Amino acid sequence: MLNKTKLIDEINNIDDVQEHILSPQLNTQQQCDYLHHLFSKFVNSKPTTKLLDVGCGYGRHALILSEFNYDITGVDLSESAISRAVSKLEGRANPTFIVDNIASFKSDTQFDGAYAHNSVLCYVDPELVPTVLQNISDHLKPKGIFIFDYYYPINLLAQGDYLHDIEHASSFEGIDLSIQIKNSIDTQIQQHTSDIHYVLKTQDQEKSFTLKDALHYWEPEEMHEMLLNNGFSRVLLVDRETKQAISPTTKGILVLAEK
Repeated sequence: MLNKTKLIDEINNIDDVQEHILSPQLNTQQQCDYLHHLFSKFVNSKPTTKLLDVGCGYGRHALILSEFNYDITGVDLSESAISRAVSKLEGRANPTFIVDNIASFKSDTQFDGAYAHNSVLCYVDPELVPTVLQNISDHLKPKGIFIFDYYYPINLLAQGDYLHDIEHASSFEGIDLSIQIKNSIDTQIQQHTSDIHYVLKTQDQEKSFTLKDALHYWEPEEMHEMLLNNGFSRVLLVDRETKQAISPTTKGILVLAEK
């Protein structure tokens, strides 16, 4: 983490906000511990176990999981994200980070497992998702496991708990952060959209940034069928939070798919 007296000086775009302010507050370690638990259960984990990080971003998950002795390749379309991930390696050979489109990514490596956390697939063009799934399957060993999750807002909408306007204020490393979010959902095209406005303040500075997020979502049955049609033989979908069966209170879905 940057020195907090200089942190706001280093924040000049939305990527800086996400890396230095938002990402440190996420439960990445907990997510990685659970991924390790799943891979240990379903994959013959050993120091040579190879994992593919789909949409690796700044490398948060890959860097932590590499400490479990996995051999990890992270792929992301964003050159700036990969540059940030590489800068954290500090001379380490593992993980490996690559700029590429996961829909057309090619490698001679056959991976024991793959993962995509924090609703990564929701940001992919829905028409390309079947291609992405097939490509991931093509890069897995027989019986390889793909673990991913996605946001599922329909139950919130059905129960009247879908919030169109959200305001949140917090403090982090000497910076006062306020977030204003305007959400909308289009059930015809199955897309949740958020217009997000960030304001960062210190005693002598104020900076603001905006971000538009558009996330596609799928009905569980739809995702199940799509996986079976694109390279996977067995599929399990559960509640992302409880790890139990999907219910009327499910807000996110965790998927385990076996090649």
